[in-house]
Amino acid sequence: RIKQMFSYNGVTELSEPLSLNSNFRNSKTVTSLINYYNEIRKKYVSSLKLENMLPENSKNNSSGNVYIYNGNTQDIVDKIKDASNYAIVLDDTELKKIETQNQNEDLSMFYTPQSIKGVEYENILVLNMLCGKKEIYDTLYNYGKKKDKSLHYSFNLFYVAITRAKYNLIILEQDPTPVLKELQNNVKNIFVTADIDEIDFNYHKDAFQ
Repeated sequence: RIKQMFSYNGVTELSEPLSLNSNFRNSKTVTSLINYYNEIRKKYVSSLKLENMLPENSKNNSSGNVYIYNGNTQDIVDKIKDASNYAIVLDDTELKKIETQNQNEDLSMFYTPQSIKGVEYENILVLNMLCGKKEIYDTLYNYGKKKDKSLHYSFNLFYVAITRAKYNLIILEQDPTPVLKELQNNVKNIFVTADIDEIDFNYHKDAFQ
């Protein structure tokens, strides 16, 4: 609309708008994961917004890690559920399972992507967000790009989940999906482990933070 307004008034040349791609929230490793996930999104889903097509440049100089954890779900939930600097992001189906298994427990650290949007935590555990949409991802990888708004929604859920992590991000998927495999194979410095003791549950702030 702005371009049309200037064009109407006889201005024919406009400089390109500045892209706001500086990322002050996420650590460098988390940002690398975000950028590659957006590359996957561009490959399989049409008509992305401009801001989702530009790589982000992390301005967060603190140390941070990305883990793909292949261990027991309840073990890691028990490990972090009393920590104030952790949040667990999962879809509605997984949340109902957790509520059933942890009755009378404080579940305030559990969020759906809708409820955590706009919030950030030092550490985030993303729980079964990809395999919960396994059929959608499998279809895309088998048949290619689709023009379907529901696909945008599925991709956005995982995007929101991983972008909440300021320092450490843990991804736990009980069933393999092609998108997780692609991330694992192409993003540097991802730790893959089934041993909970190999995960550093601390985070280290520096003077910049």
